[in-house]
Amino acid sequence: MAGKAPASENVLKVSVGGVEYEVDKRALEDIRFVRLASEVQKEGEGSLTALVELFDFLLGDQVGKAEKALADSDGYVSTEAFSKLCAEIISEVGAKNSSGSHGA
Repeated sequence: MAGKAPASENVLKVSVGGVEYEVDKRALEDIRFVRLASEVQKEGEGSLTALVELFDFLLGDQVGKAEKALADSDGYVSTEAFSKLCAEIISEVGAKNSSGSHGA
């Protein structure tokens, strides 16, 4: 998450499109993530602003790496590719998070 390095026991490493990302598994249960995800759902896929904020929250300083991986030969990053990557990362994090142990 932006601004803070997550404690190593909370980090999930996910690989999407050949690029590895480190995501704090607690992010999916953070109220800010839930709020942003709600905005994306409410407004549908056209809610690019909420999606960008959600992705920035989830990846923090790794956003540049994601954009570089998505860029075409001219450096253009399509909104469709960006949306698809966001969904894949969230899916991977959710799958890994649910297969791990939860502290209660």
